[in-house]
Amino acid sequence: MNAQSRIVAYSKEQGRTACEILTLEDSAGFEELASLIEQHHHGTVIERHDGPDARRWVIRIPLGIVELHHDDAWGNRLVSKTSATDIPVEEIGRDLEKRLALQELVTRTHPALRAASSKPRSRSEVHMGDLLQQFITQECTAYVRGLLESAIADSATPRPHFEFNRFEITIERQAEAVVLEDVLDATEAGVRRVPLAEFILALRRCSP
Repeated sequence: MNAQSRIVAYSKEQGRTACEILTLEDSAGFEELASLIEQHHHGTVIERHDGPDARRWVIRIPLGIVELHHDDAWGNRLVSKTSATDIPVEEIGRDLEKRLALQELVTRTHPALRAASSKPRSRSEVHMGDLLQQFITQECTAYVRGLLESAIADSATPRPHFEFNRFEITIERQAEAVVLEDVLDATEAGVRRVPLAEFILALRRCSP
């Protein structure tokens, strides 16, 4: 468990594993978390208990039952219902940590992307966009997207590199950039660097 994370923190409550979501503390964040669990972990909300300052939703996942709790005083946390769902809560917590880290990165840099998009694009920038679009349409499957998003969220490897059929991708986390290399084009035009946040947004257009 990653107890030092800025995004999630784990604890035990009456012998059950609890995952506190540190970056989504309000009631709107509670519903966003429920939606993420439904979309990415095959969750189904089977009970809703909503009060003026506290909420508790019971969610069925393939391996059992978990509970999502909200309290205005201390925020949101995911709790295992029984010991059988301790490990699923930890796995969901790790997945939420990666997804929320990506959202945080995009939010931090997205205003700069909007400002840049309003300026006229040079021929090299147009080609850069074309190269990224070609990667998205030709190489980016759901599996490839998951592979790249996991690598972006995993800070243990500072410069992960991937080789696909036509493109090679290098993630330069410290520079917040991604280098695309077209192996079919040995000229300078076949190598382009794009902002990491722009690359993350582009990954959302990958084929399902």
